Amino acid sequence: MTSDKRPLRIVYLVRIFPSMSERFVLRQIAGMLERGHQVEIAAQYAEESPVMHEEVQRYGLLSRTRYLPSVPVEKWRCRLKTAGLILLNLIRHPLDLFCVLKANLARWRGFDYVCFYYGLCCLGRRYDIAHGHFGPMGEAALFLRKAGICRKAVTTFHGFDVTAYVRQHGVQVYRQLLEEGDLFTYNSERTKNHLLALGAPAERMVKIPMGVETDQIPFEPKRFSAGDPIRILSVGRLVEMKGRAYAIEAAVEVMKQYPNLEYWIVGDGPLRWDLQGQIDRSGFGDRIRILGWVSDEVLDRLYRTSHIFLHPSVTDSDGNQEGQGVVLLEAQAYGLAVIATRHGAFEETVLDGQTGYLVPERDSRALAEKIQYLAEHPEIRREMGRRGREYVRNNYDIRELNRRLESLFSELLWRKPF
Repeated sequence: MTSDKRPLRIVYLVRIFPSMSERFVLRQIAGMLERGHQVEIAAQYAEESPVMHEEVQRYGLLSRTRYLPSVPVEKWRCRLKTAGLILLNLIRHPLDLFCVLKANLARWRGFDYVCFYYGLCCLGRRYDIAHGHFGPMGEAALFLRKAGICRKAVTTFHGFDVTAYVRQHGVQVYRQLLEEGDLFTYNSERTKNHLLALGAPAERMVKIPMGVETDQIPFEPKRFSAGDPIRILSVGRLVEMKGRAYAIEAAVEVMKQYPNLEYWIVGDGPLRWDLQGQIDRSGFGDRIRILGWVSDEVLDRLYRTSHIFLHPSVTDSDGNQEGQGVVLLEAQAYGLAVIATRHGAFEETVLDGQTGYLVPERDSRALAEKIQYLAEHPEIRREMGRRGREYVRNNYDIRELNRRLESLFSELLWRKPF
């Protein structure tokens, strides 16, 4: 709880909610609710998925979520729709509407329909903190502050927003946000360095990585007997950046020598059928399975019954990179030895040679060599799993990270350290 013992009013600004691939946002929101704060969510889209993470139902997050009106692609439709929304809200919230319009017209990059719709979504409300996850949502948080809807604007940067997004929109894309935002959190030293290169003020930057609930993740040393199946597990979106094609290629190579090896892939995305075709052509379709998104209960069981976690992310054709790789923290918390790539901030998330192995991007042969080595050395897998669990518990426990974030909010509002 904050220093004046009053619950904070926080609005989280996200692009997609709830998202199966961004459980780290759910954990942070749930943490603020557990600490007694009043939390709402404003999102552009709802993800179309047959399953949701259990936090959504447990904390009633959908009832706390408001969705922006969709932004039409055609400019004339967009202008016509926006004019109608202005007229609709003119009687309901005339003063707030005036402030939202004024703040949007004053933006350095010009009028922005998405920011304006975030403003419309929050008319008549007041918050202590607007917290945007990813840089573009941070711009919306700053916009809400300038419109008088919130007192402070906080932005959390993750990785994509300081790499591919900057390449697409230019190095000045966050100029106003970095000059006027109240607080910027980042998940890794790599993300920090990108922000500093963009001109972010060091005195308003704090490292708050994303975390996992280590106290709710069961840990047992992985036991293995000769002849038992060795399960490899991957979890994440099926997109180019996750490198699943290289993972499948490596797994197939090792399976030719090890009939007790199997590979299960959790997740979905635009490359699913391409990857399924690759599996079918390999002749190992009985041992390599794409499961799609699964419930948290099923995922927990998969983590507990797997031995190796494979996450060979690559820099994609748009220059996009992962930041922290939170899924690697989950795998280590469950005691799995991990194999990943030297990519993004993975060198901070995985201790190479201690909790797992890091290999070059797009190198299926190196992946296969590490899979084979771990398959042949269960004692190494167990020791890596033990070290990984300890590393995550000591550095990435979500309860401690949420406590630190709450303290930062408190300082930002009451003690004004920056």
